[in-house]
Amino acid sequence: MDVNLDTLYYHLGIAGDYLDYRGQPRQIPNTVREHALQLMGVSADDGARRDQQYQLDIAPWLYPLPAFSVVRDCTLSFCLPAEHQYRRVVCRVELELGAEYRTQDFAIESLKITGDYQYRDITYLRYQLPLEGVAIGYHRVWLILDDTRTYVGDIAVCPDRCFVGEQAQKNLGLNVQLYTLRLTQNLGMGDFADLRALIQQVAPLGVDLIGLNPLAALAWQDEHSKSPYAPSDRRFLNPLYIDVEGACEALGIEQGVAALVPDFEFCAQRLRATSSLEWREVAAFKYTVLAALYEELVAQDSGWRDHWRDFMDQNGALLQSFCDFEVQFNPFGGTCREEAEFHGFLQWLATQQLEACQVFAIEQGMSVGLMADLPVASVGSGHEVATNSDLFVQNADIGAPPDPFSDTGQNWGMPPLNPSALRARHYDHFISLLRSAMRGAGALRLDHAMWLQRVWWCVQTDEGPSGLYVYQNVGDMLALLALESQRNQCQIIAEDLGVVPDDFRAMMHNYAMLGNALFYFATDGADRFLPAEAQRDDAVLMVANHDVPPLRAWWLGSDIEQRLQYGLIDRDSADLQRQVRTEQKKDLIQRLQGHGLWPDLELPKSCSEALCLAIYRFCARAASPWVILQLDDLVGVDTPVNIPGTFLEYDNWSRKLPGLDLSLLQPAWSILFEQLVSDRAAA
Repeated sequence: MDVNLDTLYYHLGIAGDYLDYRGQPRQIPNTVREHALQLMGVSADDGARRDQQYQLDIAPWLYPLPAFSVVRDCTLSFCLPAEHQYRRVVCRVELELGAEYRTQDFAIESLKITGDYQYRDITYLRYQLPLEGVAIGYHRVWLILDDTRTYVGDIAVCPDRCFVGEQAQKNLGLNVQLYTLRLTQNLGMGDFADLRALIQQVAPLGVDLIGLNPLAALAWQDEHSKSPYAPSDRRFLNPLYIDVEGACEALGIEQGVAALVPDFEFCAQRLRATSSLEWREVAAFKYTVLAALYEELVAQDSGWRDHWRDFMDQNGALLQSFCDFEVQFNPFGGTCREEAEFHGFLQWLATQQLEACQVFAIEQGMSVGLMADLPVASVGSGHEVATNSDLFVQNADIGAPPDPFSDTGQNWGMPPLNPSALRARHYDHFISLLRSAMRGAGALRLDHAMWLQRVWWCVQTDEGPSGLYVYQNVGDMLALLALESQRNQCQIIAEDLGVVPDDFRAMMHNYAMLGNALFYFATDGADRFLPAEAQRDDAVLMVANHDVPPLRAWWLGSDIEQRLQYGLIDRDSADLQRQVRTEQKKDLIQRLQGHGLWPDLELPKSCSEALCLAIYRFCARAASPWVILQLDDLVGVDTPVNIPGTFLEYDNWSRKLPGLDLSLLQPAWSILFEQLVSDRAAA
């Protein structure tokens, strides 16, 4: 068998071309594709490549039943040589809870053939076996051929759609970076007490969803670690979000949080007063407080100890591995940091409080409650990558090709998954990510959801930096996403901004996933804002998010100046973007005036509260089933929380919101949301 590079590229997902953000075709140099092949562990040796080609292209046809199959459309595939002598096949399914499904018996000649393959003068056929009536879930299947040969495999029986739930046609939501909140006497950053306070205030106003930044654990061994989109492990929570005072009350610590450590009030007040979040200072203080809480609980004869130890037992080896990693690399918590049980206690406490916030949101009348956010990757130095070296590709980083935000593209500095390795492990890691992300959430936003289909790899070749798309096993991954969505009763919002293949949006629609539109980008090909009724009806419409400037900054154009300042665009690009922005603002005023939301066509110099309200109302009249405002905009912030493409140049993920007295904001917000609810109903 000769090595066929095209066959290897196909099975490993290594693309040869793509369309850029202008729709222009781009070719991937062969040297870059070859480099990606070697990064995946396929050496240049012909013998090794022949073996890899055999395993990927031929072997799946030679063994009748795969070790693991993702079952879609209620049919299970199996393969046999065309000249086989078998007449009947018996299928027996053992459900995941141990109950055995009734045995089904089929004449093989009655089964549909959906594919064939020729190898060494033998033709192999792929048959489709009906599995109607088998509940969705993870099961074991036996195929028995004429009572003479038996093959066993595991299957994931998947639904054809994600969970949707029952809800009104027009809904309102609110986005917030949780760590920026200052609604309570927190310990220097927003936590679950602030989240609960926010829920209590906005739920009666008609808000049915609160979208959160990722709450995943950070890699504390990196002194610069703070981005919620670059965590240590997406499957575990950041303990800094724990409401310590609430934990003391719940666990029966009578003396209260202030008595746990010396100088508590002085340290807490100092950290609260800063306008920028000093992550490591907050971590050092809060872990000290959490360690004191842990020691107090251990010293008591409390039944809560059994609860968190049960939690550790239930989460098994994975949680134990994470706790051991924290013992080794987390510098905070004093002597307690050396105890794995301490870190397990923190995960238990954070999980309990997050789930309680979701329950509270539903009790307060929200139809969905919390929307979690799943980042596209984790950092290479963190637990997720370090303990799954077979799954992640070293010397490559996830990023994005050039676009209007960055002339040179983006490198996010996190290693990508190897699609073939993920498939070989029966998608166990992907399933674990989904289950963890859906815990304590009524909806899940998938950041840069196109990674389910393809990922842009930034690579360094002998010719210099380059990039290419690597395709995932999107059919299997979407089916498994639908399965976990249904099992967890969790709606799916797929962030589909940027360069998105048309077929991916079609797949999103088929699986009942909503897209994620942004007000700034709801334009036509000439950058003119679409009328409200012409905007997407298959996507959540957000006024802004963490990757774009707040409304006031967008109106002033300060985001363009910042991108120029940090070298993300050149002067020519900046001049062009200023011209486009001016025309967009004129066009927007025309739209607002046409909808009866603005009195005249004069272009305002600043983005006043009245103009913001008009824009909110314009968005509220859109065709989208969801309109989500950003808390930053509601309170008048004009600096971004993040500038994509920057690292240390800008203090990303640190800017706090101003101190908010929700009792004072409540009357104004009540009028605002009452108007928005009315606009949504009339849309």
